Amino acid sequence: MVRRLGVGKVGRSAQRLKSAGVTAVLLVAALYVVGPLYWLAVASGKGLHELFSTSTFVPGPDLEYGANLHSTFTFNGAQFGRWLVNSLVYAGVSASLAVYFAAMAGYLLAWFDFRGRRLLLALTVGALTVPASVLVIPTYILESSVLHVINSYVGVILPTLAYPLGTFFIYVYSRQAIPAALLDAGRVDGVGEVRLFHLIGLRLLVPGLATLFLLSFIGTWNSYFLPLVLLSNAHLYPSTLGLATWVADLGTAGSVGSVPPYQEILMGSVVSVLPMIVLFPFLQRFVRSGLLSGAVVGD
Repeated sequence: MVRRLGVGKVGRSAQRLKSAGVTAVLLVAALYVVGPLYWLAVASGKGLHELFSTSTFVPGPDLEYGANLHSTFTFNGAQFGRWLVNSLVYAGVSASLAVYFAAMAGYLLAWFDFRGRRLLLALTVGALTVPASVLVIPTYILESSVLHVINSYVGVILPTLAYPLGTFFIYVYSRQAIPAALLDAGRVDGVGEVRLFHLIGLRLLVPGLATLFLLSFIGTWNSYFLPLVLLSNAHLYPSTLGLATWVADLGTAGSVGSVPPYQEILMGSVVSVLPMIVLFPFLQRFVRSGLLSGAVVGD
């Protein structure tokens, strides 16, 4: 009896130790993510003098969020506002079209048997192993020499429409989310395949599509290398590339303004992060259900 009690105490102690270890790891991970965001929020509210004279993680005595925000949107010919609109166009159009095409391709691979289907599925899975950065230079050559869409919205959006992850995700997810009997009933009623996809398939795939839209939107919004290679016109820059040009100006103070644009860079970074903070909670319910349902492959 005493031995069993001792074993129970050891088991409970091991469980508590394991829980404490997991909690500590999660706490470190949370600090790793939240720490830079907190510093950015604090630093963006300081003036130029306070930025270098006050403690790093302590707000300054005078909060200047309004003045810094106004300065960001009026600095150097009000470039930042245009860059922000460009980012919204690139991310919004790219995510919408990429998810739609991925839904069509994944649905086709999941519910139709045709010659070359296995090869297409293998190529889709294989494309997931290719880093996006490897394709940037070939994309530039194709767009400059063949398509002639360099320095345009189309040139930036076009490469993002190929979404192998989305295609494979919908392939797996649709087998679980769409009942085969429902599709067969639609075909018996004389509904065409294209209309069947839009009336039934897309509606049942909404949680998965929301997940893919969020991932694609964030990926395009944060894209830097692809616009850097494809764009040379500053009016077409997204916010990521535009802020990088301001950072480069820090080494040559006075070239674009009377003082280095520290506050503008910090406040611009805060504004650039806000769409992600707003978008994720809005789609969180769909993302959770989409990931949980898509994790199970149907028969």
